[in-house]
Amino acid sequence: MRPIKKYLIIALVFSSCQKEAVVETTEDKLAEKVWYLERKSGGQANFIYTGQPTFSFKLTKSSKLYADTDGIIGTYTITEQPNLNTLQVNASSRQIEAYVIKQVEKDNVVLEYNRNNIIYTLFFSTRK
Repeated sequence: MRPIKKYLIIALVFSSCQKEAVVETTEDKLAEKVWYLERKSGGQANFIYTGQPTFSFKLTKSSKLYADTDGIIGTYTITEQPNLNTLQVNASSRQIEAYVIKQVEKDNVVLEYNRNNIIYTLFFSTRK
């Protein structure tokens, strides 16, 4: 076998064995899980709900459905930009329409919103 054919076969074998890196989006990380509010801080207030019955929400990726324990049902949009990801909730009875997504991990999410010039930070977990 000629050296060129031999190197070509080796190159094809190695290139076909490489796996593509799966890039998980913010929506992939947030959707299809129930997120429970563990802590809320804003201004001088700090509320801790860890392990207690509390507010929760779920995003359904296939239908873009938002539902929470306050009975609010609507749709959502996640916008990803460098250094600024947002969660927009569209429901007629929703007081807070947009959250800044500060951190997303497998079982923890940190969201922020601004109301009356006070920034509120919400810490959620999947309680796993």
